[in-house]
Amino acid sequence: MSELSNTAKHSTEKDKRRLTNIVSGKIIKKYRLLHETGFLSVRQRLHIGRQPVKRKQKQNAMSQQTKYMVCRFYEEDVNSSMTPGKKEFVTKNKTKKKKRVLLDSLKNLHRKFNQTKPNNISISYATFCKLKPFWVVHPQVSDRDTCLCTKHANYQFLIDKLHYHKLLKVKNVSDVSNIVCCSKLSKECMYRECSRCENKALPIETVESKLSEQTFYYQWTPKTEERIDKNGKTINVKLTKKKKIVCDIQQLIAKAQENLASFLKHTFNWWHQFSTLKKLKTSLNANEILVVIEFSENYVCKCNEEVQSAHFGAS
Repeated sequence: MSELSNTAKHSTEKDKRRLTNIVSGKIIKKYRLLHETGFLSVRQRLHIGRQPVKRKQKQNAMSQQTKYMVCRFYEEDVNSSMTPGKKEFVTKNKTKKKKRVLLDSLKNLHRKFNQTKPNNISISYATFCKLKPFWVVHPQVSDRDTCLCTKHANYQFLIDKLHYHKLLKVKNVSDVSNIVCCSKLSKECMYRECSRCENKALPIETVESKLSEQTFYYQWTPKTEERIDKNGKTINVKLTKKKKIVCDIQQLIAKAQENLASFLKHTFNWWHQFSTLKKLKTSLNANEILVVIEFSENYVCKCNEEVQSAHFGAS
């Protein structure tokens, strides 16, 4: 060892590392010669006889099943919609996925995930956002929703206005069924046939002095207009436009209570369709396929180059 020590004093750092690999191992530890390796650096001596250390997994580490459940929750048609364009894909680390657009905010989706609690899973909001798949994105201006349900949108206008006047605590139309029904998954409750909750109304905090105050709300209403076609004939065209309705707060409350039963029935039918479709997707056999056919907008041919008056129409 003394000879090795003298040799190491006049050696380069590269030779010292090579010498370390020669003398390190079980022999040095067996004959208790570690104190003779003083010519080595502290880091090189610590390396002698070291066994690879396996990192212990934290007890609260996220399991792969939880990550899979969150990813499946994001991909449900109730929470995100797949873009129709055949070229709309998102690529990350050479992984190509079809683009999906969120239908609600992450806070509402996180609350919804913890309420359903699949397999008793409950995670924090930060973890829920972190586990969002990269192909599920927030909607942009080009991804604006043009397929909203008329009943949902109209009732959301009423809820927004009631919440604005501090008459109703909830501000999301999806929370209405939780406060007036025993269970939103029960047909009897949502169809107002349950003996326990059939007479429940919206818990509106009324103030007598505010009932006569003027307010307004919006509604999507159908409208018929007369137009002249290219042959000069008069035709009737049905349109749906956003209309502003002026009323007092008492009339606003009455309108919301009046439309509650039809809205709950419509919500159950909508939820039943989605749950049935989800069940069909998960129970398909190897020789089966599920095809969802929906109507599309009319196909319009466009010129690659056109004059300004042709592009803007009869303006």
